[in-house]
Amino acid sequence: NTRINEVVPNTFNAEDLESIGQRVKHINIFDYAQGFLDKERGQYFFRQEAVCSKKYFKRALTKFQKALESNPDDKEILCNCAELITIIYGYGGAHHNKIAVGQDAPWVKDVYSYLQRALSVDSESPRTLFQY
Repeated sequence: NTRINEVVPNTFNAEDLESIGQRVKHINIFDYAQGFLDKERGQYFFRQEAVCSKKYFKRALTKFQKALESNPDDKEILCNCAELITIIYGYGGAHHNKIAVGQDAPWVKDVYSYLQRALSVDSESPRTLFQY
């Protein structure tokens, strides 16, 4: 332990902590990873078994929403939430967008909310602009 201190001088102090500020975030990596895997599983089953895929999509959405609690400005998670809501309620399953839905539908408002939050973080993100 003393050898490490000799090689690497201790240059970290309280002022360093103050300069970090509020931008340091902790992402809930386990929920994010589980959400990503469930989304991939849902996409795998999407064509063959719509009911099974919807189960995975809903679970992925729950995991991504939980990950947002620790990092609410993560544009990738926000876009994933918007995409999953669209799949689950918009054109998931066998309907494939045959049902007309207006902008006043609760799930549509949720999608817009997630995408607007993502755009407020990065207004030039190609993925977010495409989804919006």
